[in-house]
Amino acid sequence: SALIAVLLTSAIILPALPDTFWNRMSTIQTYEEQQDTSALGRFHFWAVAVEMAKAKPLWGVGFNGYTQSYDAYDFSQGEYGRKRAVHSSFFGILSELGFVGAVLYVIIITSALRSCGRIRKFTTQEETLSDIGKSAIAIETSFVAFLVGGSFVPWQYCEMFWHFIGLTFVLEQLVAKHKAEILPGKLVEISAKTALSKAQ
Repeated sequence: SALIAVLLTSAIILPALPDTFWNRMSTIQTYEEQQDTSALGRFHFWAVAVEMAKAKPLWGVGFNGYTQSYDAYDFSQGEYGRKRAVHSSFFGILSELGFVGAVLYVIIITSALRSCGRIRKFTTQEETLSDIGKSAIAIETSFVAFLVGGSFVPWQYCEMFWHFIGLTFVLEQLVAKHKAEILPGKLVEISAKTALSKAQ
């Protein structure tokens, strides 16, 4: 499953990370005491994104408009600089496309993940579709990585992410086509077995 893939990947990558990475991570629990501007800044940028969404709940401040609109909604009076980035895909969508866009964004991601799950479940019973099943698992794992990384990086318009969304629906259509092709044969087989049982 996707969870197992993520755990295996983490088990391989995490031990290889340098000491500088772990030193940086150790500041997470003490960011308030140390006044880590990176962590505190992100909380502030997300709060500004919420203010933008509140001000323009339907459509937000516009595509890629967070940075250009930041100064107008920055309630810290420039404490974290000017024209800053949102540092989150989800808050980026919320601020730039409003609550409507945020809901659609969640629906798209949820639908893609559910598609991968359905494909994975069906292909375990169909050996001829094993490659499609493996592709679905790979894409599902990529979505998990995106959900984690995208929480802290504005990747909402990354082309590769949207390509993966499209690939997910293509895989589901391939599975649907396969079902449509094998269904008549299965119906004939069931009818033949029914007729044979009645004859006996």
